[in-house]
Amino acid sequence: MQAWRRYWVVALPFVALALLFFLLQHNSRDRLVSRARGEGHLVIYSVTDSVVARPLVAAFEARYGVRVDYREMNSIVLQQRFLEDVRQGTPVADVLWSSAMDLQIKLANDGHAAAYSPYDAQSLPPWAGYQQQVWVTSFEPVVFVYNRELLQPHEVPESRLALRQMLQRHPGRFQRRISSYDIERSAVGFNFFAQDVRVAREEAWRLQRQFGRSKVRLHGSSATMLDELSAGQTLLAYNVIGSYAAERAGKDPRLGVIYPHDYTLVMGRLALISRYAPHPSAAKLWLDFVLSEEGQRLLARTPGTFSVRRLASEARDFDALSRLLGDSFEPIFPGRGLLIYLDDLKRNVLLQRWREATGFKS
Repeated sequence: MQAWRRYWVVALPFVALALLFFLLQHNSRDRLVSRARGEGHLVIYSVTDSVVARPLVAAFEARYGVRVDYREMNSIVLQQRFLEDVRQGTPVADVLWSSAMDLQIKLANDGHAAAYSPYDAQSLPPWAGYQQQVWVTSFEPVVFVYNRELLQPHEVPESRLALRQMLQRHPGRFQRRISSYDIERSAVGFNFFAQDVRVAREEAWRLQRQFGRSKVRLHGSSATMLDELSAGQTLLAYNVIGSYAAERAGKDPRLGVIYPHDYTLVMGRLALISRYAPHPSAAKLWLDFVLSEEGQRLLARTPGTFSVRRLASEARDFDALSRLLGDSFEPIFPGRGLLIYLDDLKRNVLLQRWREATGFKS
């Protein structure tokens, strides 16, 4: 009996502290919800397709009664519009949500992001947040997509080396029949190419030189590349965002998706709360919701999209993607390393070498 008394004497303070922490956290959460409802409005600048975001937005509005003004735009336009708002002293966006990982990290590094640790952040992987300012909301592989009617199964390149050799063997057949990002017009495309250079080194440049000889068609978005592919104007699209590829292939049986065997880049969509957010409580509540189990499940319903949070009994999370890709798994994590080619000098050197390698002119 005395042993039990001693146990409770020791344990009771810890139990009390845990209960106090729970109550404080619960009260803090209630206050955040109340303030967000009082603001009643949330503006999101995003590159995520509005069709993908719609279920998430609808669920958030229904639960909290906060109206979401969702503005979809190109990654470079998003950054430029946000910075122009800041310069004019008329901030509009509360949340910036973009797959241009390097630009999101730069905005935080330049002091434009508010620090916030989402509710239940301890359940997220330690790499999910960058300095508690930029948060990974989902992951997607970066893939090749091809037209099944124009490329036979034995012709499909499973790696960058195989793709380059295919173009070399059949120069006439593939002239202007391959598409890729214009890295001067697309921040996402620029980041993918910078990652190619990091991982593949000289092979990345050999492929770009071959792209130049093959007169590859350059575009500012994955959607445009997929449009051309479906129309039969091209045979293969390089470095396409996985969710767009999977969604389109699910509707168009002519399209096939390749996870390259040499390496498959895996990008994250990053969200940050603006330091100047007109509706800061609504912005925090949105980030909480996106990273909650409910929000993550809604995001992971989109083909080609994988959640950051572990989802029990579902093969739609980061670990499942790692198992799917095996040795070719090459994730891009948020961090200062993404800023290397955003230095003006290094960026200009990379672009100039890319222009020389490909023969493309700005």
